[in-house]
Parts: sequence; C-alpha cells; structure tokens
Amino acid sequence: MKTIQDELTKWTNKNMPEKKIIKPRPKTQSKKPKKKKEEKIDWADLMGMRRPTYRRNRGAMRQK
Repeated sequence: MKTIQDELTKWTNKNMPEKKIIKPRPKTQSKKPKKKKEEKIDWADLMGMRRPTYRRNRGAMRQK
C-alpha cells in the first residue's frame, strides 16, 4: 500500500507546473528630476488681489 506522501508527490509532479526560472531584470537608469520652468507666475497678481479697489460715494468713484 502506498503512503499518502508518495501519492502526494506523484500528484504534484503530474499536476503542478514546473517552477519558472526568474531572470533578474536589467538595472534601469534612475530617472532624472524634471526641470521646473524658471518663469515664476505671481498668482495673486493674476487674480487681481493687488489692484486698487473703488467704491461709490455720493456719485463719485473713490479709491478705497
């Protein structure tokens, strides 16, 4: 009579695929940091935050 271990090894040899040999990947070059544009954008100025504000006072426009 066969042992369970013998049956198991026979079954694994029959049903399980062979282990694939994993080839080492070639080393990739490290990525260089992207260059930032040197043109600085002043967002507050573009949105109009630093502009004079005007209000109406007795029908005339006055700077606030």
